[in-house]
Amino acid sequence: MTIPTGISTSAPLRISTFRSPRRPFVQSWREPEGVEREKIWEFMVEIFPPYGQYRASTTRHIPMTMMKPVETIEVFRESDNT
Repeated sequence: MTIPTGISTSAPLRISTFRSPRRPFVQSWREPEGVEREKIWEFMVEIFPPYGQYRASTTRHIPMTMMKPVETIEVFRESDNT
């Protein structure tokens, strides 16, 4: 899966963890807006059509968050085994 053309990947840094199947990492995040948000919705509906039905069924603003891994976090160290 690739990010659609025209979608920005720059973002402010936020320190938090998001677990991947292998290890947690520091991530940056942001909320897409305007044309970028619409491109992302189109992309998401293409890969999972029920998103389009969900969006059509409500008038509320559905939150979206773009996340990008920045660096992995070592959770366990060799010294933790003692």
